[in-house]
Amino acid sequence: MSIIANDGPNSEFSRRLFANFNIPGKLLEVEGGPHGDWGHQCRSVGMQMAAGDWIWHLDADDMAWPGSIAAIRSTVAANPQALHAFRIVNPE
Repeated sequence: MSIIANDGPNSEFSRRLFANFNIPGKLLEVEGGPHGDWGHQCRSVGMQMAAGDWIWHLDADDMAWPGSIAAIRSTVAANPQALHAFRIVNPE
């Protein structure tokens, strides 16, 4: 399940975008935002709501490359007890 957290109220645009992508999960409004803390408040609230075994953080300026989810899943499945950190690639 995905938790998409907005740093403040959800706009009509963010609601439509979330609905159009048909992402299983929740679109969360983090109260009192924007907090100006590079997403830390959103991460804290999201982690408290998370119910799975693993957490993957992507910010609004991040993008998952094709195949990245499959690569992460296979790596974690091969050694589920390890701490996993994956490299961020800047295409520029």
